[in-house]
Amino acid sequence: MIDAPLSLPLAYFGKGDDYFYREADRELKAMSPLFLGGLTARAMQLAAAWRKQNILVYECYPRMIAMRAFGLSSKNKIALEQTICTFLAQKGIGIAAQSFLTAHALDSVLAWISGYRLAQEAVIKTGNPFEGEIYT
Repeated sequence: MIDAPLSLPLAYFGKGDDYFYREADRELKAMSPLFLGGLTARAMQLAAAWRKQNILVYECYPRMIAMRAFGLSSKNKIALEQTICTFLAQKGIGIAAQSFLTAHALDSVLAWISGYRLAQEAVIKTGNPFEGEIYT
């Protein structure tokens, strides 16, 4: 799971007229891959290199994972951290809420949870498979 856009809107491939947002971005109210520019390019390049090594790569959106998996806003940091710790403990993974020193640390664990949800066939895919899907 990677917390960055892994594709561009279909308009760049002569299909559609929205050059800013993919279907998934509009549906989830996510940032435009174009606004994120260099991050999108680096993520797409990294994903292409991994795929050449037969490594599966999926795009996720941590803020939406918090909402869909736990019904919590990522803005409610303390409740989200406690909920994540409880969830992971139930899976035999011990982590303390104090481990989340930055928002990036919290996002990385939410991305892992999205991967776990994919493995459990509980993930929600948003978007168009021809344009790019976001897994939450």
